[in-house]
Amino acid sequence: MAGLEGLDTKQYFELARDKAMEIISSGEYSLFTSWKELWSKAGRNKQEHMWMLQSQAGTQFVNNLSIYFSAYSTFGRGAVWVTNNHYSDYEDKDKRTLDGVAHNYETNTGTKYYYPSWQADLYRIVNGVTYNNNGTTDNRAYVIKYADVNDPTVANSDAHYPLMRYSEVLLTYAEAANEANGGPTTEAYKQLNAVRARAAATEAPAGMTQEQFRSFVIAERAREFALEGVRRFDLMRWGIYLQVMNKISAGQNNISKVRSLRNLLLPIPQAELNSNPMITENNPGW
Repeated sequence: MAGLEGLDTKQYFELARDKAMEIISSGEYSLFTSWKELWSKAGRNKQEHMWMLQSQAGTQFVNNLSIYFSAYSTFGRGAVWVTNNHYSDYEDKDKRTLDGVAHNYETNTGTKYYYPSWQADLYRIVNGVTYNNNGTTDNRAYVIKYADVNDPTVANSDAHYPLMRYSEVLLTYAEAANEANGGPTTEAYKQLNAVRARAAATEAPAGMTQEQFRSFVIAERAREFALEGVRRFDLMRWGIYLQVMNKISAGQNNISKVRSLRNLLLPIPQAELNSNPMITENNPGW
């Protein structure tokens, strides 16, 4: 990455590996057994949730996470969902989509929807009730991560936002051990597979090279932390943000994903440029 060419990355991966193992060995945290319980009100600030942004219903400390990120919204349906391509990257039995995505739901107007359209045999008719999906704009994979709240109305959600979960420590260990060792270790596989086992996904393929294992962990982090605000920072720190976004080009519903150098950094405020003669130009593209 530009500006960090002389950095001893192996040393930093060793530090990350060792710190992650320190946390793992402490026994202070553990994965929730159930994916649903992980995102329940009862599960907040417990066990796997190492650090959460807090909210409290009936106070000024509330948010709109529930109405925007969940299937049900007081203005109809939520505005943020997982794409079909991302949904299809999970195995069929993965709990992160079986239990972590709203497959059957009803809006505030009484309209009943199911997702995804290509699994109509599973979700179109459930318990004698028929749900709708037009095959295009109805194909929205809403996660349940912010749905269990005390008040789902506008600006009243008490959804807690995860800033760090124990599963991230396990995947950090797997990634760092692979880089520090020049290839995946037995322990790296163990921690990676612990995350996948909780989701009822199959074990990671044995015998992967360093590059293959790295790519697998990159994809696993995308699956594990969908809509938790992690992906962009991951792509940035791996130095592949522009390549990944521009390869997508146009996403679901023709939403442009094309990015340029200006998207890597925010602009320096004009007031700072005016007051600091040592800053001779703005960040690239600004």
